[in-house]
Amino acid sequence: MFDVNSPKSEPIYLDGHRRLVRCVRFSPRGDRIVTCGDDGTRLWSRNGEHLLSYHEPGPAVNSAAFSALGDRLIESRFDGTARVLLTDPEELLQRAQQRVAFRALTESELEAYGELLRR
Repeated sequence: MFDVNSPKSEPIYLDGHRRLVRCVRFSPRGDRIVTCGDDGTRLWSRNGEHLLSYHEPGPAVNSAAFSALGDRLIESRFDGTARVLLTDPEELLQRAQQRVAFRALTESELEAYGELLRR
């Protein structure tokens, strides 16, 4: 990724996927980027900082898009399923902490929760 208004700017690489990337989209405000592919969905800042990863066992993610407000993502998979994902790390952390008392977290929630704790 690079700034088309500054042809001499250095490209920004979104390095994190280890398998095929199928979709890349900007948020409505242009401050974040979502990528998705065969190894899940990832959320980035527009500067290329990795913010969150969403991984669930199952088929590859073939598409992802932001909600109009940019506070949610929706991803679709090759098996015909879709799911809505939170994009705010603080909200994700709060919900994960609330769910601990009621049920086991999913693999995706555990990974996202662990990323937040490492910051």
